[in-house]
Amino acid sequence: MKISKIYKTAIVNEIKYVQKKMKENSSLEKKLFYYSAIPAQFLRVLNLEYDNDILYLHHVVNHTQGAFQQRLAAMKAGDINIEVNERQIEQLESLLDDVIGVVEQKKKIDDVLKAFIELSYSTSGNGYYLMEKGLLKI
Repeated sequence: MKISKIYKTAIVNEIKYVQKKMKENSSLEKKLFYYSAIPAQFLRVLNLEYDNDILYLHHVVNHTQGAFQQRLAAMKAGDINIEVNERQIEQLESLLDDVIGVVEQKKKIDDVLKAFIELSYSTSGNGYYLMEKGLLKI
């Protein structure tokens, strides 16, 4: 990742604040509200100093937010077959540590992107089914 230290610090600080707020709140709605600050932070950095890895992280983190928002909307509309469970929320929060690791160049981005994709998939009908069968590990 070839962005200035000041932007890396801004990303890490934003993620740490989001993590704190997510841990303080028990409602899925509030957790997703705070989580939404992360893709926005990636966009701010992209506009100032473009980097492919920031683009990849933005895309996958933003897609994950959308997947959870879609599932939340379906649950509110009465779809009780596929729920967001505690394990998925814990994984969502845990993956933010991995994003920090990528930004600080302590973790490989590919592994983190794959974990976000699997988590996003777990919110879909087939993904949830595979998770229940134990084939999709979250």
